[in-house]
Amino acid sequence: MLMDITGITLPLTTQIPTCNPIGCRAVIAPLFSSGQKFKTEEFPHCKKCPYRNYNGTSLEYSDDWFRMWFKENFFIKNSIGQDCEKNPIKGNRVDCIFKCFFDNTCVAFSRQKNIMDDDKKGECWLKTNITVNQIPDDPEWHTLVFNPTS
Repeated sequence: MLMDITGITLPLTTQIPTCNPIGCRAVIAPLFSSGQKFKTEEFPHCKKCPYRNYNGTSLEYSDDWFRMWFKENFFIKNSIGQDCEKNPIKGNRVDCIFKCFFDNTCVAFSRQKNIMDDDKKGECWLKTNITVNQIPDDPEWHTLVFNPTS
């Protein structure tokens, strides 16, 4: 359907290209897991997303990539059926974010509040589900949640 405004005909709905983090993740996660090189700008699902490039040994990423993660003040106490397979993982906050992102089952991870963001020895518990057993305002733990709509 078209609309005429002062002699200019415009479509009523215009598709604005936006990032599709779920589609992008589905494309690049298996590549990263198998050690294959990639550049996100080469994939249609990754257009308009912050870039992530992997050359086989190191991962490059834009700083705005972290806008898809939110620190929440809750902890999943009972983790039966809510943890990803390879728990816990050790690494700094960035390591944990990437491990979660490249695991298509991961929606968040919990980390102790007293662990510094840059501490490579910190533990992260990757989560497949954060909708049940939330302990709000836990004094020791917080959870970083992947938000693909941000």
